[in-house]
Amino acid sequence: MAVKLMIDSVILAAGKGERFRESKDKNEPKLPKSLMPLDSTEENTLSAIISHLRSLPINDIYLVLGYYYEEITKWIQKINDNKKNPIIVNARNSFIAGPFFSFREMRLYQNRIKSLLIFPADTWFSPIFWDCLSQILNNFSELANNNFLFYANLPIDYMYGSFCLELDIVDSFSQDSNDIINSNNSKGLNKSNNSNTSNKSKKLNKLNKSYEFKLKFPIVSRILTRKTFICENPNRKNLPLLLPVVILSKKTVDSLFNNSSPSFSTLLGGIQNLLRQGTIFKAIEITFKKLPQNYQKSSNFLFLDVDTYTDYLNLKKSLE
Repeated sequence: MAVKLMIDSVILAAGKGERFRESKDKNEPKLPKSLMPLDSTEENTLSAIISHLRSLPINDIYLVLGYYYEEITKWIQKINDNKKNPIIVNARNSFIAGPFFSFREMRLYQNRIKSLLIFPADTWFSPIFWDCLSQILNNFSELANNNFLFYANLPIDYMYGSFCLELDIVDSFSQDSNDIINSNNSKGLNKSNNSNTSNKSKKLNKLNKSYEFKLKFPIVSRILTRKTFICENPNRKNLPLLLPVVILSKKTVDSLFNNSSPSFSTLLGGIQNLLRQGTIFKAIEITFKKLPQNYQKSSNFLFLDVDTYTDYLNLKKSLE
C-alpha cells in the first residue's frame, strides 16, 4: 500500500517571462512560455507537470498565476477533468517584486496547505525524474516532515543547471532505490502487498539500467552558483547540479509566509536565507549509471528550464 503523505503541490506560473518574450519569434502566438506547444498534441511544460502531479500521492495542486492570469485560466478550464484540478491562486501584480512575493500570495490558504512540493511552470522534467519522484513519494513517509532539495551528479560540461549544492556527508538515513522497492520493513516505509511490490520491482529494475536514486540524505550546507562551485572545486569532474524542485515542510512554509520583510525576491533566495539561519535541508541524489553519448547536447536528458526562445526550440526539437 502506498504511503499517504500530508503534502500538497504548487506550480509557480506568475511571471512575465521577459527574457523569453524578448527572444521569441514575432510570428509565434503571444502565449506564456509554459503554454508554448511542444508537439502536435500541444502538450506544454505546464500540462506535463499537472499530468504527472495528478498521478502522484499528493493532496491538492495549487497554481499561482500573475501576468498571464487570464490566458492560463482559460487554458486550465479546457484540461480540467475532475481529477485533482489545480486550485488557482491569483498573485495579481506581486510578480513585479519577484517570484517569492507571488509564492507568498498562497498565505490565503496557509491554514489549509500542508508540506509543499514546489515546481516552476516553465521547466520540463524527463520521465526519469518523474519515475524517481513517484517511487520516492509512494514509498517513503518521511518526506512531508522535512525539507528536501534534489540534485544530480553530472559531468562538468553538462549544459543545463545554474546552481550546485555543497553537502555535508552526514547520513541520517541511507537507502538505495532497490531497497525501497524490495524491503517491506525498512525505516520510514510502509508494507506493500506482493503484487504491487512485484510490479514496482520490474519497473524499477528496467529503469535501473540507466539510473538510480540515493536516499543518503546528506545535509545541504550551501547553494552555490555553478561558476562559484567550479572555482572552489577546480579538480571536480562532476557537478552536484541542483534541480528546480523542492519539498518544504509545513513549518518551513509557515516561516516563509510569516516573513513580513524579506530581503530576497526569489524562492531560492528564501531557501538560501533559511540555510544561513540554520534550517536543515536534506538532499536526494539521482545517480546515473550510464550517460547517453550525447548527454552534453541533449536538452531532454533530465530537466530544462525554458528561459529563452532558443531553450524552447531546443526542447521542442529534442522531443520530436
